[in-house]
Amino acid sequence: MELVTDANVWRDLHVGQVLASAFELKATFVVTDLMFAELYIPPGSMLQTWGLQIVSLNGEELEEVVELGSRYPRPSRQDLSGLFLAQRRNALLLTGDGALRAAAENEEVEVHGTLWVMDQLVDSEIIASREGARALQLMADHPKRRLPMKELQKRVRKWR
Repeated sequence: MELVTDANVWRDLHVGQVLASAFELKATFVVTDLMFAELYIPPGSMLQTWGLQIVSLNGEELEEVVELGSRYPRPSRQDLSGLFLAQRRNALLLTGDGALRAAAENEEVEVHGTLWVMDQLVDSEIIASREGARALQLMADHPKRRLPMKELQKRVRKWR
């Protein structure tokens, strides 16, 4: 399974202290070079060490990203580069950005977010359910993380 990720998901997993655990999933994580430039979480370089693949887009592909931008003005060009890559590779898109999620759904690209990743980690027993609950609570308590709180709290209660 190939997963094209945006920066928000990595920031959420970092705050939840489960960043390294994500790379134990049976998945290949991919990000465009434009999206990777938005990653300013420590240890950013560790993502590559753990297996994050960075894909550079050529000029023609960047023109297609610009075309997506004419149809979807709200997501950034960096985020739209991820949508383009997910379309091109028939991959899943992981994002926490509402405008990007809407564009992906409109383009018929399968899209999930941080809670889906957390479900995969717990369901695959990569992390214990209590650790999943703790990670989600850390995300919920962080002032810059914006996750669907009702769904998040439902998981926290279930996993405790």
